[in-house]
Amino acid sequence: MIISETQIFGIMARQNSWWQTGYIPSHLAHPFKKLAFYEILNFLSYPDLNRAIILTGARRVGKTTLLHQIAAKNLKEGTRAKKIIYLNFEDFTLSQNDLPKILNLYEKNIGTIDHDNLLLLDEIHYIPNWTRWLMSFLREYPRTRIVATGSAAVLLKNSKRTESAAGRWTSIHVPTLTFYEYLSLKGIAPPELPNDFDLYTLTKLSPQKKTDLMLQCAPLQSEFNNYLLQGGFPAFVSGNFPLNMIQNFIREDIIDKTLKQDMALLYNARSLHHLEKIFAYLCFNLGGILEKNTLARELGVSPITVENHLQRLEDTHLIYRLNPFNQKGKKSLKPRAKFYIADPSLRNAVLLKGEGIFEDPNELGPLVEACVLKHLHTFYHSQGAWAGYWRKNREIDFVFTLPNNTIHAYEVKYQENPEGKIIESYEEFFKYTPKVSHAFAITKNVSNYGIIKETNIFKIPAFLFCYLLGFIENNKLKK
Repeated sequence: MIISETQIFGIMARQNSWWQTGYIPSHLAHPFKKLAFYEILNFLSYPDLNRAIILTGARRVGKTTLLHQIAAKNLKEGTRAKKIIYLNFEDFTLSQNDLPKILNLYEKNIGTIDHDNLLLLDEIHYIPNWTRWLMSFLREYPRTRIVATGSAAVLLKNSKRTESAAGRWTSIHVPTLTFYEYLSLKGIAPPELPNDFDLYTLTKLSPQKKTDLMLQCAPLQSEFNNYLLQGGFPAFVSGNFPLNMIQNFIREDIIDKTLKQDMALLYNARSLHHLEKIFAYLCFNLGGILEKNTLARELGVSPITVENHLQRLEDTHLIYRLNPFNQKGKKSLKPRAKFYIADPSLRNAVLLKGEGIFEDPNELGPLVEACVLKHLHTFYHSQGAWAGYWRKNREIDFVFTLPNNTIHAYEVKYQENPEGKIIESYEEFFKYTPKVSHAFAITKNVSNYGIIKETNIFKIPAFLFCYLLGFIENNKLKK
């Protein structure tokens, strides 16, 4: 044996310092809580769930912090420190050993594993045959709580192909910070709004209450620009780093490691330089319709290779794909998809964009569009909505169809005097899609706010809209 059991247990003990101290260090369990924290707690509150919870998301979105925050919460509520087991499998020593062997060392040195344990398994996908172990463990210990993280959603998709894996875990997507979370992390006091506030309430407010809401939230507009530049990666926001340093961190810690290290490990992918070119292309052509055949010819690869790389970028949470919407909210057989980078800061880091974007409408418009989509994607993700875009002669940027066939539409017009174009787009859309529950226009200035006369279209500035989506989601999860 190259690595002794004593050495392996020594690493386990270092990763679980609370076995000796009785508390979780504050630098591991940051006091700021992402909205996903409350979603995890909701699942853990059901002792008979008999499912693992697996957190997926891009690198550096805070998945490891969430595990330690869950540990701290359990300690505070009375779970004994030695019943909480945290294992980070990015450590080469642990990932080279079978998980049953590692847990056997815990039982030999600490105590028996039973329903009182909380297992926190970080980067579980580094463990060979982790899905088989997880299913076996849950059959043997159905009430033991397990929360794991994995950088790539493709692992969950692949594992769910087998019938035996069905119902063994629940996936929670951890996105980058919403604008609401960004403000909370920065310590900026939020406006006081009623806890039952929602999008329907917003559209039905009286003129005076709409004005009051805008007056409360107007100071947040300048912070929205900072958010567009700095993005939603918690470690880089809380550190108050200069923009050039943040962008360097994003390129090195997120983009490079995902496109090179993760892709090679998770997919055994070849021709990674083509993958990098495709990602750069999407950064330059934010929100555009991608002609896969044309791009394939330019790269000298097959359209299938382009599609495979696009799927990998989706699975590692670097991009969003939108297919065209039809009246039934279903995908077309041969969709012409639009693609968006999953967080504005990723694009800014790749293209080295700074404050100059605010002087260039051709740069700023698509960036705000991507930001709005990220917030909508986060907002509707747990509702099981299907997301797409609509286009005939005009276009509606985002159309979300809920499982009950309710349709919500959003058009982003981040420009001066947008009302005429907004009305033209929606008039055509309503001809083909008459049953639309919500129709929003996301605008630039505070003057573009409220119902457009003789329509049901509600105009709202982007900064306020993104803030309110986060506020509504926060209240829903904390109930």
